[in-house]
Amino acid sequence: MLVRYGSVPQVARFEWSSQELPTTADRNSELNGNDIRGTRVVVETSRGLELGAVLENLVPAMAAGRVVSGSVLRTASDDDLGRFRENERMANQQFEDWRKRIDAWNLQLQLIDLEWTLDRSRIVLYVLNDRGAETTRLALLAAAAGLGIIHVQSVSADGVIQQSSGCGSGGCGSGGCS
Repeated sequence: MLVRYGSVPQVARFEWSSQELPTTADRNSELNGNDIRGTRVVVETSRGLELGAVLENLVPAMAAGRVVSGSVLRTASDDDLGRFRENERMANQQFEDWRKRIDAWNLQLQLIDLEWTLDRSRIVLYVLNDRGAETTRLALLAAAAGLGIIHVQSVSADGVIQQSSGCGSGGCGSGGCS
């Protein structure tokens, strides 16, 4: 399946191992039974559990041999959607604190957004442009301050900057070097 996820949206292929497709029963639109576009699902990514929206169910021929980014675990429940909304509120409240920390730590990064993973296992900090060592430093300083596990995601005007292999733009402790 193609799924869009993240507050700075990313689109990736995900495996769906169930025989049943996610349902559209909870959606407020009139769709035929085969149209699952927009169905909210819980996906497992390298960052943790995240809420996503199905864009397309790929036919086996289109998906064969393609790299997947994770798995679709289930159709999002009301509890999942409630947790997502609460995470959004928390992220909005914490944004200014994170911006001030980045300034106080003299990092050459500009925070543009942040979000919690659905399972609250980590915070994703979106920073403008790829700053290499600075993103690693941010992850290490946050860990040393006891602020939890963070994933620093670089973003450009074109969207998310994909991490290179090894210890790259995400930095150690941020999912880039686990």
